[in-house]
Amino acid sequence: MNNPLNLFASLPVSGNIKERQAIAETLKSILDSQIGQQAFLSHNPADNFVDITQVIVEIVEDSHFEKNHQAASTLLQRLIMQPDFAGLSGPFGPSDEEWILVTDSGAILQVPDTSSISDVYISHVDVTDVVTAISTLNADIELLVKAAKLTGGIVSSKKHVPLVNWLRFHQLDVPKTAEHVENLITLLKLSLPEPPKHGNYWCGISNETNETTLVIDEDQRHIIHHETSKLFYDAGKPVEPLINYLTDAILGDRSAAFLQEEPSLSWELLIETPEAKTFAQSCFDALHPQSASTAPLSPEQRSGLLVAAIMLDFALGTADRNHSFCSSSLYASHNVQANTYDVRQYLTAHFSGFRRVNPTAVPLALQLILAGLAPEFLVQTPQALQIGSPGWVMLRKSVLLAESIAPGLSRALSYEMLMELGAISPTSTEQRTLQGVIMVKCVLDWAMINGLELEGADDLPTEQIVKHATTQYNAFIDTMSDALKSITTPPVSRRALAKAAILELGINPATKLATAYSGIENSLLDLYLARQLTAYNHSVATAVLNLEPANDLYARQLERQYAPYKTGIATVLRLAMSRLKVEDRIAIEYGQLALYHVTQSTPPDNHGLIFGAERNIRAPFGILIVSRFNSEVRAYELFPLQGLCRQNEALTQQLNDNWIWLGDSPDDADGFKKQTYVYGAHIDYRTYFKGSELTNDSVLNAEGVLLERFGQFNDMRDSATSLRSPMQSFNSGRFRDISELIAQHNPPMTYDHFYAMGYDKTDIEQSGENFEKIFDTVLNIIIPFKECIEGLASGNPDRRSGALFSCVMDATTLLFSFVGAAGVFFKAAASSSKLLNLGKVGGSFVLSLFNPLDGIPQLAYGGAKLIGKSALRLGHFGQSATRLGVFQLRRLTGAAGAYDLVKAVQNSGSAIEIAKTVSAVNQGRALFNDATISTARQVVNLFIDTTTKLPNVPDKILEELYSTAVIETTIELDGAKDLNVLIGKEGLSELLRTYMSNSRMSYADARYGKESTDHIQSLEALVVIEAQNAASRI
Repeated sequence: MNNPLNLFASLPVSGNIKERQAIAETLKSILDSQIGQQAFLSHNPADNFVDITQVIVEIVEDSHFEKNHQAASTLLQRLIMQPDFAGLSGPFGPSDEEWILVTDSGAILQVPDTSSISDVYISHVDVTDVVTAISTLNADIELLVKAAKLTGGIVSSKKHVPLVNWLRFHQLDVPKTAEHVENLITLLKLSLPEPPKHGNYWCGISNETNETTLVIDEDQRHIIHHETSKLFYDAGKPVEPLINYLTDAILGDRSAAFLQEEPSLSWELLIETPEAKTFAQSCFDALHPQSASTAPLSPEQRSGLLVAAIMLDFALGTADRNHSFCSSSLYASHNVQANTYDVRQYLTAHFSGFRRVNPTAVPLALQLILAGLAPEFLVQTPQALQIGSPGWVMLRKSVLLAESIAPGLSRALSYEMLMELGAISPTSTEQRTLQGVIMVKCVLDWAMINGLELEGADDLPTEQIVKHATTQYNAFIDTMSDALKSITTPPVSRRALAKAAILELGINPATKLATAYSGIENSLLDLYLARQLTAYNHSVATAVLNLEPANDLYARQLERQYAPYKTGIATVLRLAMSRLKVEDRIAIEYGQLALYHVTQSTPPDNHGLIFGAERNIRAPFGILIVSRFNSEVRAYELFPLQGLCRQNEALTQQLNDNWIWLGDSPDDADGFKKQTYVYGAHIDYRTYFKGSELTNDSVLNAEGVLLERFGQFNDMRDSATSLRSPMQSFNSGRFRDISELIAQHNPPMTYDHFYAMGYDKTDIEQSGENFEKIFDTVLNIIIPFKECIEGLASGNPDRRSGALFSCVMDATTLLFSFVGAAGVFFKAAASSSKLLNLGKVGGSFVLSLFNPLDGIPQLAYGGAKLIGKSALRLGHFGQSATRLGVFQLRRLTGAAGAYDLVKAVQNSGSAIEIAKTVSAVNQGRALFNDATISTARQVVNLFIDTTTKLPNVPDKILEELYSTAVIETTIELDGAKDLNVLIGKEGLSELLRTYMSNSRMSYADARYGKESTDHIQSLEALVVIEAQNAASRI
C-alpha cells in the first residue's frame, strides 16, 4: 500500500487571487469604457480584433509572479541607483517619475511612471544602446536578461509589468479579440470552492490513464477480501454487505433519514466509529505485516482503506470490473434517454435488492461508487437532460475538467457552476490538449450509447474508432450550428441594399431633392425606395432610375436567405421529434402518417360542408401528426418555434373514440381523412395560435378545430426495430422528410413575415402601405427564453455570465427556439454558436493525438468495450501536456494553494518519494539504462534531446527526475557557491524547487515547448542575484 501524497504544493493564494482579480477588473474596464479607442482596437474594428501589447498590470505581493520577480526586480532597482546609471543625461536619465524594464531578449526600455498617466497603457523608449554602452552595468544586465525568462520575459523596477508578460509567465495565450478578452476575464474571476474533505473517496489515480483507482494494488486485493471475511467469521455473524456492517455502527446515534439524506457527513462520522477504526487498522496491519509503526491511522488513510474494502465487497475496484459496471448500469444503450434520476433510481433498486444493501445505506454506497467512477451522475441536473444527448457530453466534460483540477471538486459545484466552467474556452495549447482528451472520452461514449459505432468495432484500430465517433459528433454540432445561424440571422435590410446600390454609382444617398411645385425635400434614398424618382427632374434622380427597383433587389436577396431559414427550422423539428420516447419515435418513423394543419373554423353542416372558409384562421405555431402503427392511432403535437414535440394522449383518445380520423372518400388516401372536424379538441389553443409557452393544460373551444391534411407517409412497419437511439432517429430519412415538409408548409414565420421584417418602410411609404397587421403578428410572437437572450446580448459581461447557461442548447431544451428578428437575436446567436463549437473535437487534434512525439495512445478497452470507460493511455507528451493544462487551471482558479486538503494515494506515490532520496545520476542510469551517465547535466540533456526515447515509467517520476537533475546541476555551478555558503545546500535546493514550481518548469517545456529554454541558465542567474541581494543587506 502507498502512503498519502499531497497532490498540490502548499502555496499562499491570497496574493494570487488579488492579482488576477485586479487584472480581470482592468480588462473589464477596458471592455466597458475603451472599446472603440484606437489604443485598444485594431485597424479593422469590424472584426473586433484587439491589441493589448501596451496594457500594464500591477503585481501583488506574495503572488507566484511576485515571488519569482522580486529578486531580479530588487537587483534592477539597485542597478538604476548606481552612479553610472544615474549619470545618464537627456531623456534617459532616471527620475522618480520613470521606471525601467529589461526583457529576456536583452532590450532595456524606459517607461513613464504609472501615476503620471490616467489609463492602463504604457509607452516606452528603447534605451538599450545607451545603457549597454556603460561596461560596468553589463554583468548585472546579463543576469537580468537570463532571470527574465522565469518571469514571463520581463523584469521591472516597479510593481507594474506588461500584461503580455504576465500571461506568458502563466503560459496563457495573448487574447486577440474582444471575445477572447471576455473569456480571459471569466477565467480570472472564476473562484472554485474547496473540494469535499475526502475528495473522490477512492484516492488513487492511474498513471497511464488518469482514471480513478483504489489505494491498494491489484495484488493486494486478496488480503482485503480475507480481512472482510475474517470480520464476519470472528463476530459469528452471517456474511452481509460490508457497508451494512459499517453503517449500522452510526445508526445508534443518528436516524435512518440522516444516513439517507446526508451521505457525505455520514461518511465522516462512519470512519470515526470504533468499528471502522478497528477494521481499517486490521487491513493496514495485514497489508504491512513488517511495519513497526504503532501510530494510529489518519482519517485519510482510514477512509481510503475502507472505501477499497467496500468496493471490493461490491466486486468493483479493478479496471475490468469498473468498466463492466459503467457499461451495464450507467452507459448502457437502454439509458440513452434516461436522466440522472432514472439511473439513480435503478441503482437504488439494484443495490437494495440484488446486492442486499440496507435501504438506509444505499445513498452512501452510491455516493462512494459514483464519486470515483462516474461523478457526473451525482450532479443535480435538469430533468430534461438525457444521458445520450450532446448536453450530457457538455456536462460530463465540465465534470471531468473539475475532477482533473481536484478529485471530488465536481460535488462541490452546482450544475450551473459546472457548466460555466465548461463554457470557458481553453486559454493555452496545454488546456486545449486537456479539453481535447476529455472530449474524446465523452464523445466516444456518446457515439456508443447512441448506436453510432462502426460494425466490427471490437477488431478495429483505435484511431479509426476515434475518428468515426468525432466525425459523427462534429457533424451533428455543425448541423445545429448551421440551423442556429440560419434561424437567428436577421432578414437583410431593404434600406441597406438600396443604399449600397446608390453608393456604387458614386452618389450620396442622403442627397436631398425637392419638386418645384411642393418644395418638400426627401432624400434620394427614400425616393428610390418609394419608387417616386420620376417626379424629380434631376441628374442624380435620372442616374438612380436606371438601377434595378429596390423591391426587386430586396426580394431576390431575401429568397436566398429564406431557404436556409426553413432548413434551420427543419433541423429544429428533427431534433424535437428525436427527443420523444423510443416507442413514439418508432411510431412516427415507421408508421403510417398524416400531417395536419390546425385551423379555427365554423363547424360543418349536416352535409359535412364548411362555409366561410375564407375566414378560417390557421394556427401558425403548431401542427398535428397522426400515426397509425400496429393498428394503434396516436396524435403528436409539434411546435417548430419552441422546438418541442409531444404525444397528446387526450386528443389521441378523442380520435380513437369517434374514429374521426378514418376517411370515407377517394381523397382520404390510406384511411386518413383529408379534412376532419374535432369538436372540443383537447389542445392548448394559446400555444397553437399565439405561440405561448407550452403547458399541460388543454384550453377547450366549444366549436372545436378543423384538421386539414397537407402531407402523408406510407406504412414502413416491416422495417421497424425495437431499439432506436435518438441520434439514429434524427439521422433517419423519415424524420428528415417530415421536417422538410412541415418547414415548407407551416413554418413559424412565413415568407410574408420575413419580407416585412426587413422592409424598412420610409416615411413616404407609411401612408400608402399597410404593414401594421404583419408587424403586429410578428411582435406578438412569444419568444421563449427572452431573459436569457437579453442577458447574452447585454453589453455587461456580468449579466452575460449569469445568462450563459440558462440558454445552453440541449440542456437538453433547445437553445435557439427564437427567430432572427433583430440585432439582439444576432448577439445571442453568436454566444450560442460559441457554446456549440466548444463541444467540437478538432480534426487537427485527433490527428495530433495519433501522431505524438513519443508514441501512439491506446484506449484502455478496444472497440465496443470502450463504453462508459473510454480511457486513453497517453504517451509522455500527452501526459505532460494535459497535466500542464490542469496546473494552469489550478493556479488560475486558486487551486494551487487552496487544495492542500486533498490527500491522494497514487500508485506512483512511493516511487516518487523514493526518487527524491536518490541522486539524479543513479536514477538516470537506472531509468535510461545507461551506465555512462556521470553528471546530472547529462540527465537534463537526455530530457531535452527529442531523439532520445524516454523511459516507459509514470510521467510524474520523469518530472521528479528532471527537477532533481536541474537542481543538482545548478547547485554545482560556480554562480551558486555564494548562496550555498549563505543558506546551505538544503536551503538552496528548496529555493530552486520553489522557483521551478512557481514557473512550472518541466521537462515537457524543455523538450516540446514552443519557447524551449535552458532552465539551468535562468536558475543560475536567479541564484547569483539572490546572493548579491543578500550581500547588499549585510
